[in-house]
Amino acid sequence: MAVTRESDATYFIPTENEWYKAAYHKNDGVTGNYFHYPTGIDTWPSNDLLTPDPGNNANFYDGSYTIGSPYYMTVVGEFENSESPYGTFDQGGTGGPAYEDGSVGFRAASVPEPGSITLLLCGAVGLLTYAWRRHRR
Repeated sequence: MAVTRESDATYFIPTENEWYKAAYHKNDGVTGNYFHYPTGIDTWPSNDLLTPDPGNNANFYDGSYTIGSPYYMTVVGEFENSESPYGTFDQGGTGGPAYEDGSVGFRAASVPEPGSITLLLCGAVGLLTYAWRRHRR
């Protein structure tokens, strides 16, 4: 069964390829360059919850959990200096940074709002187009 995304969707569940790229791709253009870990580095991350976050940290089991029972989860973005090159957080999972577990959890994604520069440029192009059309009449 093929699943399609509505063209005007604001929130969606990314495909496995979209999820993997957001977590591991080096964000260096159209390349096949990927990091080993979703913290934007090729060195095994730490699972220590430190303040401030020194980077290359994630919540995963490495002989012990970052946070214990009953939930074993940190707040999204807890490791503020350990994001992927695409700005995503917490994609190392609780199973470990070196492998994934398809039986636990899911990730929702959203289409970002256009930035103010983009909106200003679109408005300027619209005004120029309007003025040009009026001038041609």
